[in-house]
Amino acid sequence: MDKLVKPSRLFAFFLIVVILTGICVATLYKLQIVEGAAYYLQSQNMRSTTETVPAARGNILDRYGRVLVSNRECYNLQIDTDRLFGEDVEDPNALILEMVRAVQEAGDSYVDELPVTQAPPFEYTNMTEIQRTRLDAYFVRQGLDADTTAVELMSYFRTRYDIDNNYSAEEMRLIAGVRYELNVRYAINTSDYIFVQDASIDLISTLMGTVGNIIEVKTSFLREYGTQYAAHILGYIGLMDELEYAKYRPQDENSGYGYDAMVGKDGVELVFEDWLHGTDGKATVTRTAAGTVISTIYDKEPEPGNHIYLTIDIQLQENVERALESGVIALQQARVTANAAALRDGRMDEIQEDVGGAAAVVVKVDTGEPLAIASYPSFNLTTLLDDIADILADETNPMFNRALLGAYAPGSTFKPATAIAALSE
Repeated sequence: MDKLVKPSRLFAFFLIVVILTGICVATLYKLQIVEGAAYYLQSQNMRSTTETVPAARGNILDRYGRVLVSNRECYNLQIDTDRLFGEDVEDPNALILEMVRAVQEAGDSYVDELPVTQAPPFEYTNMTEIQRTRLDAYFVRQGLDADTTAVELMSYFRTRYDIDNNYSAEEMRLIAGVRYELNVRYAINTSDYIFVQDASIDLISTLMGTVGNIIEVKTSFLREYGTQYAAHILGYIGLMDELEYAKYRPQDENSGYGYDAMVGKDGVELVFEDWLHGTDGKATVTRTAAGTVISTIYDKEPEPGNHIYLTIDIQLQENVERALESGVIALQQARVTANAAALRDGRMDEIQEDVGGAAAVVVKVDTGEPLAIASYPSFNLTTLLDDIADILADETNPMFNRALLGAYAPGSTFKPATAIAALSE
């Protein structure tokens, strides 16, 4: 009878085991002894961080599926404070000034919300609610009096941030603005400081070539508008304030709202915030010492927001807004002419007030669906942030939605309802 295990097969088996063991030992020797020092140095120069992966906000469309508001991917630039204030950087202030100059020369803009004028004599500017909150929190953290003047604050900045007297007052203000933005995030736990939002490729290349890994490039989304009309209906988004933090960021960290979340402030963006807002994801990103990303592992995939379809017909909305604007202008011109004649003839009781604004609503009679809701004067959502100071200073209050919030006497349009009630009774 043949043996179940032949010596030749047993020898071949042990030979394969010896060869595999030899390969493993040789590989381990190479990794740990021959190349161990190099791999150890490389591991020390790499770092892994958990980062938020932004989710796209839902689109807003009209009744026929025309896109009114969508998202555009953009690149934001953030400053790596560990490297900026590390041992390798001799003068962080000089590097900050160099970055600011590079942004200005590229025609881009950087984020500087320090509410102080750019040149002496330094004075406080008109502050938004979040600017006031941040400045107050900064005063508390730094032990400054609440009534500290702008000049005293700038003097404190020069000492606090060791800004050499060789820098002019204007240069000191540029440096202090960035240092304040970096520092105030510790005074009030909000979003990370975005140095440049929606940076151009040319600017990214320039900064990477001059300051290297001091700058980190982050992917994000910006709202993009497919129409110049319906501003009051669509609304806009912005960073959360204190009340919105309490509303959208409960103790549950899985609420889907990060500290840097953009939320609806008005219009559809506000009313349908829960529907439009997506849920950000999480990713573990590993970088080399030079800042090069070598691996990205998604721990949680981002969930985009849902789309909203309105009953509005955007083409009708545009026509109504144009008709409303031309009608108001014509009415105002007629009043100016009539008032001039009345003033000339001494008929002071006939002088009429200027036309401050107007509103119009078009409704589908059989269903009650609004097809157009127009308010004049209006504003451009695309340039809202750039024009906000002029808009707020405008006496006609362009951001007030006269169609939905205005209080007017019903006039003749209410007479049919009165007549029907009388006939019914």
